[in-house]
Amino acid sequence: MRHFFFLIFFISLLTDCVSQVTHESISNKFENTAFKSGEYLKYEVNYGLIKGGEAEMSIDVKNVGGDWYYHGVAVATTTGVAAKLFTIYDIYETFIDISDGLPIKATRNIKEEAYRYYNEILFRREDSTLFSVISGQKKVPPYTLDVLSAFYFSRRYLFKKVVEIGDTIQLLTYFDDKLYDISLQLDQKQKIKTKFGKIEVLMFKPIVDNILFTDKNQMEIWFTNDPNFVPVKIRVDLPVGKIHCRLIDYSGLKSKKSQLNFR
Repeated sequence: MRHFFFLIFFISLLTDCVSQVTHESISNKFENTAFKSGEYLKYEVNYGLIKGGEAEMSIDVKNVGGDWYYHGVAVATTTGVAAKLFTIYDIYETFIDISDGLPIKATRNIKEEAYRYYNEILFRREDSTLFSVISGQKKVPPYTLDVLSAFYFSRRYLFKKVVEIGDTIQLLTYFDDKLYDISLQLDQKQKIKTKFGKIEVLMFKPIVDNILFTDKNQMEIWFTNDPNFVPVKIRVDLPVGKIHCRLIDYSGLKSKKSQLNFR
């Protein structure tokens, strides 16, 4: 359970360096049609028939040192019966350059029972390095992202490039002071029932090397098939059972072409 939030949300959407994206393609001329300041997403996490937790994601703009940046925050908690058995309160934060979608700082604050983990990452684009409060300075590939900024980066740039069934996004994620290879493949285009009605979705299957997911059938993620690319459903198969994560509330979506009941 130590990486609860990562397991539920970030398999690649949730990543770090994008090998298929060039500097020219992430300039301020690239219109961001996927999200805006004020977007809020809330998810319910279930273990079988038992509600196990909730996760919330929000993004706004914040002034840092006289410059404006996107400020993304994600919080995951256990609730109900699960909270009595295992307490989780995980917070992820990221500050993102508005013009190109790349992060300048990320923090991870984990509280899971007696386990505690806190780290800050500072990104130095001028020499392709980052500084970790825990492990110090290290060289990383260009355009490296933290796990949360990668969620927004993928929606802003990468999913637009996925058109045909079988198309794959290749990613490199920085997490737990390590780089991880990730691929996310478009498996199906379909319609599914949600709390917000029947909607068109893109269903992806990720493979994350060296973590828990080495079989692409272990996880499936459904995104709205519209300019917002909002994840509405996630299924994870773990040795302890199946976990389902569903969108239960949202506000502040950018595109009015949303498959959801726009509000």
